[in-house]
Amino acid sequence: INRDRLPTGDEIHAVSRLEIRNVSKDHDGNYVCGVDTTNRFLSDSKELKMTLRVQYKPRFDEKTPAHIWVSEEAVQQGGPLSVNISCIVYADP
Repeated sequence: INRDRLPTGDEIHAVSRLEIRNVSKDHDGNYVCGVDTTNRFLSDSKELKMTLRVQYKPRFDEKTPAHIWVSEEAVQQGGPLSVNISCIVYADP
């Protein structure tokens, strides 16, 4: 249908939707729908800005270690021993 002509001689440009298959969190973001109307009588353009927010279940950061080891030598030294354990989780909401 694009580039076809109306009886008035005006071109037809029709793209009315965006279909995203297998939506993932990587599709999160801003999208713009725009239209330009130009014929021999008028010229106008409009745009609509939209934000797509994809919700997803919690998942752990791939770099989060499953095991943390403290050497026996460090424990035997008898001094203060500190261990930092971080748990990073991504989710929306």
